[in-house]
Amino acid sequence: QAEEGDESKWSYIEKDRWSITLDARNTVKPEEVDTKDEAIRILRTHPEKYFGCQWIKAPYVGKAKVFPRNCIFYGTGWEESQSQPEAFGAMKAEYCVLPAKIPGPIRADMYTTGCLSQFSQFRLSSKSPGRQQGLCDVPGLKLIGDVDPGDIRQGEVGDCWLLSAISAVAEFDGAIHKLFEP
Repeated sequence: QAEEGDESKWSYIEKDRWSITLDARNTVKPEEVDTKDEAIRILRTHPEKYFGCQWIKAPYVGKAKVFPRNCIFYGTGWEESQSQPEAFGAMKAEYCVLPAKIPGPIRADMYTTGCLSQFSQFRLSSKSPGRQQGLCDVPGLKLIGDVDPGDIRQGEVGDCWLLSAISAVAEFDGAIHKLFEP
């Protein structure tokens, strides 16, 4: 069950010529509705449940779609449409947990600018959770909630060795929480 959060911290960004982008691994179906207005109403009523919506613009024909947050999105989850951009429009809901700008300079450590900044031939950027960068931009942001070994999801960073160890430690009730006690 997603938390609704402080209503004043939700922002809605609408862009013509943009569409929601799903990862090829996604198996969650977006909900189809008849109109753009209906899709926007659903998104604004339950932003904690839905990432965004997209619609087909006249003279093109098609249903509007509302995308649940449990979809697997490609990249940031939306981008300028590459195929017939004039046919699409989209809106996404963003929860502003923390200010987007971090006060003062960010002092990256040797790992952030070193081994964690590259994977294969790809250059990776660091992200700040809860600061409208697409990482944990949802109500109820906390470092650790309930811990379960099944929470682990390996991506493409090449850190399976670390995730395996964390999953093994999570088998013991309270062990992960104890790692973060002062």
